[in-house]
Amino acid sequence: MNQRHIQDEDYLFKEPLIKNLKNNKNDSGVKKYSLSNDDSQTNNNNNNDSDGDTTRCVRTISIENNNLVGNLEEFGLSQYEARAYLTMIGKGSLSASEIAYYSHLPRTKIYLTLKKLEKKGLSVISQQKPLICSAINPTEAFEEIVIIQEKRLMNMKKVIDKLQNINDQSNYLKGLEEKRYFVLDPKSTFQKLSVLIENSRTSIIAILDVWGLRLISQCKSLLIKAITKGVKIKLLISNQCIGSEDLSILPNEIIIKAGNVFSNIIILDSGNIINIDGGNGKAALFPSIDILGFSYMKIFEEEWKKATEIKNLKITEV
Repeated sequence: MNQRHIQDEDYLFKEPLIKNLKNNKNDSGVKKYSLSNDDSQTNNNNNNDSDGDTTRCVRTISIENNNLVGNLEEFGLSQYEARAYLTMIGKGSLSASEIAYYSHLPRTKIYLTLKKLEKKGLSVISQQKPLICSAINPTEAFEEIVIIQEKRLMNMKKVIDKLQNINDQSNYLKGLEEKRYFVLDPKSTFQKLSVLIENSRTSIIAILDVWGLRLISQCKSLLIKAITKGVKIKLLISNQCIGSEDLSILPNEIIIKAGNVFSNIIILDSGNIINIDGGNGKAALFPSIDILGFSYMKIFEEEWKKATEIKNLKITEV
């Protein structure tokens, strides 16, 4: 192979250092560059512009091809495969050694790289020696990959649309909730519960864990007043509450059952709901019964049927 010819075309991946280049032509008409420090000032001035243009052109080609290598990696090619494929696209059919040279790839890796490109349908290797490798036309080579990626992108967009719909519905529901419930700190929770018990007229039903039982036991006097007004009170307590001193404080007129429950929901007059966080005492107050309220009442009724009634045994003996 003509070494001079290789050097002239070695612009694809490697940026050459060009300094004070002087253009000459040999007898064969092949353009070459030689270094010269003896040129006259006039020749230097005349050649500065062309040398600068050449340098900028080479750098631009180098940057563009490096970017293309990165782009091809996004198609699932390794860097070696991308460089080899790009070399064949730019220079046509080449032997393995030529591809290794122009791509700046290790000769020990070039055959494996070319085989992988052939397996991916991006190149063809001749069956005769010397082996010549040619790149498949990019449009044809990447058509299937592009179709797959387009389908994947469409599916991703559909998933995003579905997620957005869920998010929109969630935000819509949150907007409604912000209008119909109030967040209470522990102190405000006790104060609001006291007021609601005092103003109750028909019924108080509740699902209580240890925290909720302690809270409602602090309203003993108000519960007694409610009972004297004919308010029916049913408490479904957690099994963990059995034996609690708070249980012994409650009036005997209250119907109490124990079951496998782990929440705090108090419904007063079928019109107000207090949902209390047993971890920190904060609560959400719903001033009206809607779908959520009916769901809570249904949960209470179902658990109430399965629970065990506690009458005269509010504190178990150890």
